[in-house]
Amino acid sequence: MNIQGQGEDREVEKQAQGVWSRRFTRNLLIALIGAGFFLLFANPFIGVSVWEPWDYLHDDFPMFYGASKSLVAGESPYSVDILDAIPDAGSARGWGSYIYPPLFAWVLVPFSFLPIEWAKHVYVILCLFIYLIFLTPRRSKDFVGALEGVVSLAVLCLWGPIVETCRFGQSNFLPLFLFFAAWKILEGAPDLSSNEKTRIREIVAGILIGVGSMVKLTPFVILPIFLVAGRYRLVVGCIAGSVLTATLTGLGSNFEYFTRVLPTLGNFSDLSHFHSITRVVLGLANDAGVGQEIDPQSVERGRQLGLMLSGLLYVLFLIFVHLNRKKLKSHEILLLSCFLPCLLFGAWYHHYTLVLLPVLYSLSRLIRLAIPSGNGHLRIWPILGLSILFLLLLPNTFYVHMGKIFYAWTFTQLRVYNPTWLVVSNLCAFFLLCALFNFRPFQKPNASREKA
Repeated sequence: MNIQGQGEDREVEKQAQGVWSRRFTRNLLIALIGAGFFLLFANPFIGVSVWEPWDYLHDDFPMFYGASKSLVAGESPYSVDILDAIPDAGSARGWGSYIYPPLFAWVLVPFSFLPIEWAKHVYVILCLFIYLIFLTPRRSKDFVGALEGVVSLAVLCLWGPIVETCRFGQSNFLPLFLFFAAWKILEGAPDLSSNEKTRIREIVAGILIGVGSMVKLTPFVILPIFLVAGRYRLVVGCIAGSVLTATLTGLGSNFEYFTRVLPTLGNFSDLSHFHSITRVVLGLANDAGVGQEIDPQSVERGRQLGLMLSGLLYVLFLIFVHLNRKKLKSHEILLLSCFLPCLLFGAWYHHYTLVLLPVLYSLSRLIRLAIPSGNGHLRIWPILGLSILFLLLLPNTFYVHMGKIFYAWTFTQLRVYNPTWLVVSNLCAFFLLCALFNFRPFQKPNASREKA
């Protein structure tokens, strides 16, 4: 009996050592992966978005900060130069002035009691915390879920528009968070259902979209897309959200904005070609005339052609959504629509922040399709889709080494300027995701993976 008991004790001890060894190996592997991830992605991201621009204010954040200070003092957030401008005034008058609805100025009111440098630091760090916590997937119960989380977190760290948003202290975080919340609310509801919970979800999501659109107005181009898709509750929610925002942030200030500020921004459209479809047309025209005097009439014709192409893209997308309104889910329509404010009206790199949402969604789907459950073999077409999407999005990583190398090589070899690459690559990614979202296997990934 004693000998048998000693044998059982040794067996238990061996099992305990085996469990400890496996845990140690797993923890060591996790630590090594974490250290490698920090060195490759997190450290450069924190460096270029927080530490490097620590003492850098730029023009944007002081503009927002000043508008918030004016609201605290009981004054208008808009300068006299803006309020008294005439519609045909030069666009340069807008530099350094607050020319947006009052919502974001009210958001920054709590930060306006701090010195401007610390106000920016606290605002950026708080937004980065929310950004990394909420946008990182947490479905890590299996290997595929863990891989999805790591890849998504890497994309969050590489996304150049977010880096520029941090550096400038820009307002893009607010619509990003609200649109992300709307996506998740819609994703959890049965599509085209008339039950009460679905109705409430769609109206709440619409309200969030409406509030987010009151930061810079350009996301309102999504509203007609919901109409042609038959998502009327989303439209009602968007309108309710914008009206609610205007009421809470001051009907007087909003009336002042829409009647005295917005009408004078018509001549501001000459800035919209910087990182939009119009920019590509003008860029090609200017590149063709290098070394020659630029004809103002040619520039105007190029701008008109760019606006026509932008309108054509918008109409084609409306037709696409209408024809596929029963196949596309509400959150997929929202995600695809996130490309439009950037491609049609994008003026700077940071305006491409919203494109991050459809990219994260597509990466998640493609990863789960590429690695099927059970003992299935890797699927080729999702891996091909991931590879193409990665290559197309290289221009969106312009603050990290891979993006800098890409831009340096293409400029020296092809003489193509950075904004042109940014617009063309995102336009191609938009077409790719429209095709994928309409592809039935993409819409219905492996059920077991979804439950995990």
